[in-house]
Amino acid sequence: MTKKILIGLAPLLAVAAFAVMPAFAQAQTRAYGTCETGEPQEFPPCPEGERNFAAFTTTVKVRDEKAIGSGNFILTDTVTGAKVECETFKSFGTDKNVGGVGMSEDTLIFDHCFTLVGTTKCKVNTAGAGAGVIVGVVTDEVLAGGVTVKIKIKSGFALVFSGVPAGCPASGTVIGTVTGTATGAQAAGSNVLVFTAATGLLLKGDASTITGSSETYTEGTDKPVVIN
Repeated sequence: MTKKILIGLAPLLAVAAFAVMPAFAQAQTRAYGTCETGEPQEFPPCPEGERNFAAFTTTVKVRDEKAIGSGNFILTDTVTGAKVECETFKSFGTDKNVGGVGMSEDTLIFDHCFTLVGTTKCKVNTAGAGAGVIVGVVTDEVLAGGVTVKIKIKSGFALVFSGVPAGCPASGTVIGTVTGTATGAQAAGSNVLVFTAATGLLLKGDASTITGSSETYTEGTDKPVVIN
């Protein structure tokens, strides 16, 4: 009798196992890596039949740049409505996987940054950087599900006026410090991280949002860094 029951349950167990396989595979998608040539995978984050995902097994040097065709990076103080806008962006740092979870630390460099004073685009920088240049360090973590990445500012970005052009507040005049976190979206198989009015940041204590897109490549080999 027991044998007959087990035989009868076998097809049901097989169907149940098959049903949960995709969900289980997707739930584990938190690792950084690159797309390599090879046999297609069952649930590939890379183009099917063309490339194979290879997760990083060591710490890898990476670089970022503003995503092609994307707009400026814009930090918006939701209390006052003031905005800090940067036309160009790049970064350098490292990516690694810790227990299957993608982690990184990056030095961000924004350039041609300004805020409006009346109708004048007054340049903004972090203390010690050149006019219009904002520099700071963040850490990243791929969140559960593998389609969002959370960044955290390690120490505040202290923003000041650059003193140019004429008519702007004097060089060194304090704007405020940027702190906090923000979460962006990154689709499986894509190396583009997108922030769309992402909340969690503070500018001089005011709730603020960040908008902008970047794309990540391995340093030297220029391979797109994707999430599996």
